[in-house]
Amino acid sequence: MAMRWAFALIAVSIFFVCLFGCERVEHNAPRVEVFTPGYCGHNVLVRYRLYHDEPDASILVEYSQDGGRAYYRASEGYGGDGTRNLAASETGILHIFAWDSLKDIVDANGRPTLSTNVMLRITPYAHKKGAPVVVGPFIVNNTDNVPPTALILETAGECGNVLVKYIVSDNNGDAAKVKLEFDAGAGFNDARVAVDAGGDPLTQLSSNLPEEKNDENNQLDNWVIKGVVLGVNTDLSGKIYAELSEDPPASGTYHLSLYSDRAHTIKVAEGTITGNGRLNFTDAISGLSVAVDLTYVADDGDIELVCGRTHYLVWDSFSDLGPNYSPGASIRIVPFDSCSEGIPSNAVTIDIDNRPYPNGKGIFYDTELAEKDIGWHWSISVAMKDFDGDGHDEIVVACYSGTYVVIYDALNNRLHPRWLGTRSYPRQVLVDDFDADGRKDIFLANKGPDEFWWHSATDWWKFTVMRIGPQETRGATLGDFDGDGDNDVFVCNLGYNYIWRNDGSRNFSSVVVPFGRKEDNRGAAVSDFNRDGKLDVYVCGRFRDMIHFGNGDCTFEDKSGTNIPQDGVTSWRAVAFDYDNDGDPDIFVAKWGQNRLLNNDGNGRFYYDNDLPKDRDNSRDVTHFVRDGVNYLLIGNRGTLCRLYRVYDKRLFDVTPVNLPVRAAFTYGVCVGDVNGDGKPDAYIANDGYDTLLFGRP
Repeated sequence: MAMRWAFALIAVSIFFVCLFGCERVEHNAPRVEVFTPGYCGHNVLVRYRLYHDEPDASILVEYSQDGGRAYYRASEGYGGDGTRNLAASETGILHIFAWDSLKDIVDANGRPTLSTNVMLRITPYAHKKGAPVVVGPFIVNNTDNVPPTALILETAGECGNVLVKYIVSDNNGDAAKVKLEFDAGAGFNDARVAVDAGGDPLTQLSSNLPEEKNDENNQLDNWVIKGVVLGVNTDLSGKIYAELSEDPPASGTYHLSLYSDRAHTIKVAEGTITGNGRLNFTDAISGLSVAVDLTYVADDGDIELVCGRTHYLVWDSFSDLGPNYSPGASIRIVPFDSCSEGIPSNAVTIDIDNRPYPNGKGIFYDTELAEKDIGWHWSISVAMKDFDGDGHDEIVVACYSGTYVVIYDALNNRLHPRWLGTRSYPRQVLVDDFDADGRKDIFLANKGPDEFWWHSATDWWKFTVMRIGPQETRGATLGDFDGDGDNDVFVCNLGYNYIWRNDGSRNFSSVVVPFGRKEDNRGAAVSDFNRDGKLDVYVCGRFRDMIHFGNGDCTFEDKSGTNIPQDGVTSWRAVAFDYDNDGDPDIFVAKWGQNRLLNNDGNGRFYYDNDLPKDRDNSRDVTHFVRDGVNYLLIGNRGTLCRLYRVYDKRLFDVTPVNLPVRAAFTYGVCVGDVNGDGKPDAYIANDGYDTLLFGRP
């Protein structure tokens, strides 16, 4: 009883200390400065500046049509910054609220209308509620609509899923929607779009806010340009080119000219302002209406404006054209807004060839050799390396009936498997010259002792085995974690992970990686993620993933809690590659459900990039390869089709149809190498059943 009273007294003491003794930090209420939109309509862009002594705040936006007697919550449009958790500072941060006035300024029948007495009220809030700021009255005219325009910028692919990059612009700033049309000789018809292949949605597309480039001194900001017709007032990339000058020099009078060509020969608008501020003008000849914040520093003649927003879609040409050759097929985009249909975009011609090999344009074709020459096995993992130095990669397949090395006989177009004789339960196979004798060796990560198979000095197809460790290994990867010039093996385990530390002479010591003691780890990716010159490891787990930053001596610092996001979904394998070409390695994770793409901020901190195909497969393995300068991912799935992703314009797209001729299978491993020695990537797919060997199209 005395013990209970003692604990109660301690708890009460702590409560009163926290209540009265802890220092409280009092923050001021946020405040906001709002700029009047002026004469406007449709998707209204409201500029405001948010002030606060904390790093973020939120806002409530309301409108009135009766001079401020009654206010209603404003509908949010497209192209703004949202309303919650906005960046703020004591000196103020500029934001934009996009107001969809088409939903709010309507007549009794719900039709867009004209209102001449509109007021906006913005109230900032955080821990405290700030004072509301009211602007107006101003006119909102929703009776006048200009249809949107679109422009196809470029396409990628000549078969199957064709990638289409385009730009859409709406002079009223409305959210746009688009449809794709194709013409194979019988006129334009609606085209099939592969909506889950990595493109943008076809509706609710942002279409305003010109994107500015090359304004190094930040002299022009918060552009609004109305009256733009893509391809007419812009060049064929959707750009307008701006030239800013002080004329006469040192006069404080600034002149802005806009051109539709990079050479500045076709002028489409010009305006003048004295002193810095908001420049508003409408060009009498072109009709372009321009508004921009100007802060002059120096003359500048290379500023570019992308007029509208860039989007992507994926044309499923196989569904529309079938397994045929369709030379001169044309596609175009038809844009819409909520009020009208726009003019069709420029038509782009593509020679589509969906025929099977040897006539088509598919990246891979099925050799049917694995089914014929190897037969039915439960294959788990696969690797490719050139064991005999003839320029042809051999294939090492680990399966539950044993592990074998496959030789390709180019003369007779046959595969010859040579069995190692092991009866272990392999989880992953790796190939490397572990003992630095110039010959490739094999490592098997097993359910039980791991195995090193040493390459014979006399006959390349003969190996001797060394078994080490009693652990239950789930996956493994290679890396020189101690910087001594030879590869070590990072082993993913049921429990602590560890490293087989290699001394280069067939001696390995076990180094425990003391993170995640109760984890069920499946695979790993290795790279220098934080760019400090030492190898790091991303570990795939059943319940959570981990990331460890290497110290260069087989020890690590765990950064799992701060540097990677978690989704609670089982991860099987991962691959590191620089998909966005920014100089640092990113990570693609093959997961049980939706795969993930993790973008590296350059310092080893990752965030999800959600611009990727919505596959929802049960992925078990992934490998990265390059063909003709283009990055690809080959993804092995359990129970569904394997997938082929292409990197295009710093995004991932599904280009499986026609390019990857496989059947749905229980796939456990995938690998890419050059089996027939023609310089084109070939692919081996390890299945529970018949494996598949695909050759790259010459």
